[in-house]
Amino acid sequence: AIPSTDAKPPLFDLHIHLRGALCPQSARELASENRVHLAQRVFDECGNYAFNSFEEFLAVYKEVGTVITKASELQRIAQNYLISASSQGAIYVEFMLSPIHSIVN
Repeated sequence: AIPSTDAKPPLFDLHIHLRGALCPQSARELASENRVHLAQRVFDECGNYAFNSFEEFLAVYKEVGTVITKASELQRIAQNYLISASSQGAIYVEFMLSPIHSIVN
């Protein structure tokens, strides 16, 4: 059968950093649960991550990553991301995990 031109193609996420998949609200929740302080500058006035350059992005990414202290939290982040990606039509997700960041935290 010829596919309909109205059909959306499936989505593939080929390079998702697991720590980077942590949404701002979940970052705040984990910070509270794990008693980790996040600087206010990490978030903008709307509650999103705040950065204006790649260097600022890396600083925010590094600080937000400190709220993850257990493997079960990485599992929770992955599950939440997969649910969200699936609802948007993703059929394949490839997570990346930096071992050095996981060891430090």
